[in-house]
Amino acid sequence: MSEEKKTDQAAKQTKDAAYGRISLHENGIIYVAMKDFTPLNLENAKQLVADVQSIDSSGQALLLIESGQDIEATFEAQRYLGTVGGLSHLALVVHNKMQSQIATFFLSMMRAFRSPYEMKVFYQTEHAEIWLLNTKRPSTSGA
Repeated sequence: MSEEKKTDQAAKQTKDAAYGRISLHENGIIYVAMKDFTPLNLENAKQLVADVQSIDSSGQALLLIESGQDIEATFEAQRYLGTVGGLSHLALVVHNKMQSQIATFFLSMMRAFRSPYEMKVFYQTEHAEIWLLNTKRPSTSGA
């Protein structure tokens, strides 16, 4: 594949949105870089999910969300993100203790709502990637 086609394909898999930037990387993980100081409301949460599903419609997407600075998510957005289908695993990457505490509370709440996918909180992107790649969906071959 030519470099031009690779660049074009990557551009089709990257989108800027009100909540931040979403992109599919070669490792199969969908990355979301949240915009700093941007509230995550229900409308943005629904757009995020629609964007994920436009990139990976298998229902088994591996999603890594990199938290921005001062991100507030409404209860409605949290509940929607925690109960909607289309994901297999969600890694939340946080940058400080406050974000970690909020994310951990969010995960506890999602377990109570019986979230259909597994979620974990990380301080380092590399650790989140390792976890996601080690949980990749099984191959569909008969072997």
